[in-house]
Amino acid sequence: MTKKLAVVFDTNSYRQFVVGKTTEQVIADIADLKIAESKKSIIPFGIMVVGMEMLANLSEGEDGFNYKDCLNGVVAMGHHCFDENLKAPRIVPQPYLHLTRSFFGIVPAEIEFRAKNMGGVVDDFRINLAKAVDHHKTKGTFEQIKEYVNKEEIKFSTDIVDLINGARQEILRKHPKIAPKQLRTKLLDYIENGPFEPFVALAIIYAVSITLQLQLPKEEGIKRAMSMHLEFPLSVGFYK
Repeated sequence: MTKKLAVVFDTNSYRQFVVGKTTEQVIADIADLKIAESKKSIIPFGIMVVGMEMLANLSEGEDGFNYKDCLNGVVAMGHHCFDENLKAPRIVPQPYLHLTRSFFGIVPAEIEFRAKNMGGVVDDFRINLAKAVDHHKTKGTFEQIKEYVNKEEIKFSTDIVDLINGARQEILRKHPKIAPKQLRTKLLDYIENGPFEPFVALAIIYAVSITLQLQLPKEEGIKRAMSMHLEFPLSVGFYK
């Protein structure tokens, strides 16, 4: 039995793939890539945030530094992750949807709609590039996506700072008189070798429960956090 593999490209992968190429060359090269992947039973998937990052850069307009590469990058993604059998793109939604479904049995309609809509926007670029650009310029799609991406980046950086401060306070609680240099060493060790990942998992579980407006008893929160830590190691490990 042939083992099937999945491959995903990040934003820089698509931009490097298309750099210096015309749109026609990009489409031809992606077709060749898909043939090579198929021979090795590799199935390409698109990542929602990757499409959003490239589309957000289109708000710069044609004179923008990244405009051409991001434009062709979206085209590449649209062709790369398109499933000829399903006649639809294979787009992996945000991890948030996986977490709400797996640990709370809920799929928020707004987030699901955004994921489906994102797949539709990317596919528009595969079907007819010129029409897609004109249509989404008129609709203000690129500016809306840029605003959303900027908000998410700020939230992510804030979450990281909060997690580090939480770990720092835990160390200071145990070692209130520790010197700054030693504190840094212990903090790095805590993140690398200590209970940082379960701590992150717990923070994520409670953040999701608050967003869903669900009260979670302490023991249940810990149980779900440990399950997340084991079942979704990349989601937690990414923060580390």
